[in-house]
Amino acid sequence: MVASADGEPPPPLISPRPIGVPSSPSGGSEPPSGRPHIGAWLFILLFLAALIAGGYFLFSAALRLFPEAAEEEDPPPPAEAAQDPAPRERDPLAEPEETPPRPPPQPPRDSALQRAERQRAEELLLEVLTLRQTLDTGGAEMWGGAAFADARRFSDTADEALLREDYLDAAENYRRALRRLESVEARMPEAFETLLREGRAALARTDGDAARRYFDAARRIDPQHAEAEQGYRRAQTVEQVASLVRAGEGKEAAGRLPLALADFQEALRLDPLSEEAAAGVQRISVEIRQAEFRELMSQGLVALRAGQLDRAEELIRQARDIEPDATAVREAMQQVDEARKAQRIRELDVAARAAETREDWASARRDYAEILDINPLIRSAQEGRDRAAERLHVIAEMNHFLEDADRLTTPEGRDRGLRAKAMGERLGPAGPAWNEKFEKFEALVARATAPVRVTIQSDGQTSVDIFRVGRLGRVTSREILLAPGTYTVVGHRPGFRDTRLTLTVPVGGEPFAFEVISRDPIR
Repeated sequence: MVASADGEPPPPLISPRPIGVPSSPSGGSEPPSGRPHIGAWLFILLFLAALIAGGYFLFSAALRLFPEAAEEEDPPPPAEAAQDPAPRERDPLAEPEETPPRPPPQPPRDSALQRAERQRAEELLLEVLTLRQTLDTGGAEMWGGAAFADARRFSDTADEALLREDYLDAAENYRRALRRLESVEARMPEAFETLLREGRAALARTDGDAARRYFDAARRIDPQHAEAEQGYRRAQTVEQVASLVRAGEGKEAAGRLPLALADFQEALRLDPLSEEAAAGVQRISVEIRQAEFRELMSQGLVALRAGQLDRAEELIRQARDIEPDATAVREAMQQVDEARKAQRIRELDVAARAAETREDWASARRDYAEILDINPLIRSAQEGRDRAAERLHVIAEMNHFLEDADRLTTPEGRDRGLRAKAMGERLGPAGPAWNEKFEKFEALVARATAPVRVTIQSDGQTSVDIFRVGRLGRVTSREILLAPGTYTVVGHRPGFRDTRLTLTVPVGGEPFAFEVISRDPIR
């Protein structure tokens, strides 16, 4: 028997023993034991039998040499002989109808001819079994249609003929089965595409059973085809995936976004190719991110208005991680930055004023300068920076002259001291340290600039000149007021060498006399 429709392997082929006529050693026919010898009458019967056998042999040889002559029009399978000649649709998965019994075996034929007929029938059986196995593996019972069912019935009929040792009838039915199997095989590529198309449609309508059947049949045709294998795997979970998607959509509509996202994610895990699940995950993820973004921005602005700048900045940064290009994030970060600047300016202004109060003019100048680095247009910071810088300058000048009062005795020194004194007077009083030091400096400058009465004495013959003061001429005694400092005095007298003297007027000195006479005659 051949393989059954459900794929069970065929039982071993039964090869009938050839039927022959035993021959005697002499080559003649012997009557059975116990029978009388028949003479001429038996010879006539044997002659007629030889003629019939010869004609049958010639007819069989013609069938073997020209099989197509007998195959031009195949009769319908025995199971269909009594049916209506119009074709009808059959379920390819249904079992074929029972085949009625065949006629009894034909009379024995020549042994060599019978062996040749059996060999040909067995060769055709092997071809049928090979092609049948290929088509069974490819699931032809699902897509082979009437041709595959007819081939199976022809094959069953041939199997029965083979068991009856009717090798000619077996070969003929195997040929018919083979032609139909070949036609089914020729339609295999078209059937494969149809199975894929039907499988996709079954997936689309969430019919998992149908999708499994179609894709399973397709992958049996081509086990390496990616879509067939993929479709078969998707068919295992398509109903569960559809149920999860519907549940996710319901929770989404109710505003339960985290639960909806969980359903869509589970559906996508079961079927990574589900477009509905992927779209749901994408859509809900965006909605959750947007809701989180709005919440973070709201909390950040509340913290900003409350002056909690660190918390506000952290919340807005988290919102920026969700929507990096959002205008609201950029504007909120600008507000935080401006608030930080304003807060820093207030802190620096307080620190600078405190530094001025404790007469830490260097710190005050640094704090006011930092304020101007943040906002160069703040006028109070400009004035504070300049005021602190001027006080630092005056303090440096006062220290310079208080360390050495003689530095005020030069004209340059007096001018420098006077400028420092005028700047200090313009700045006005400050703290105790400043006021005390400035009083000392004012007194020092006053003494350094107060003129001292000096009496210039001479012999009435010497003309006296004081550099940077003027010419006194010939005097015997003359009082003049000189500011503290060092002066050069020159005496001129005809016939005498000039006398060059240095006059030093001390700071805060008492009145004194200074003599200038030319006594060295020219020889």
